[in-house]
Amino acid sequence: MLVARYCGEKNYDGVQQTVQTSLLTGLVGGVILVVLGIVLARPMLTLMKTPDEVIEGAVLYMRVYFIGMPATMIYNFGAAVLRAVGDTRRPLYFLMAAGVMNVLGDLLFVSPPRNSAIAHRLPTSPRGSSRISSICMIMV
Repeated sequence: MLVARYCGEKNYDGVQQTVQTSLLTGLVGGVILVVLGIVLARPMLTLMKTPDEVIEGAVLYMRVYFIGMPATMIYNFGAAVLRAVGDTRRPLYFLMAAGVMNVLGDLLFVSPPRNSAIAHRLPTSPRGSSRISSICMIMV
């Protein structure tokens, strides 16, 4: 809301300060989630009564998932900023590119029989690159 208001008022210092604050908030929040996710992955899965035969792979999967949280948080904040200034297409394009890369990653890493949590999580890592790309667009 603030970005849209400042943009409408042509208060570009306010826009810049709001964008920087939101990106910093996303980054700090993402780092906090990484730490919590890595530390609490096993206890959370144990609370959910994850079977012993799959818990190691599940813990690894959850930890890799949480490592991507800063990119997710930054993308969400960045997409909101782009939408606030009226650019609804670029966030969509970034998500479409991430979807295509995800499918290609699935075909590469998951289609051949692999018994690894990492092999199933890696295809979603291109989402992070699309999220970082959207942040670069905001900073320009």
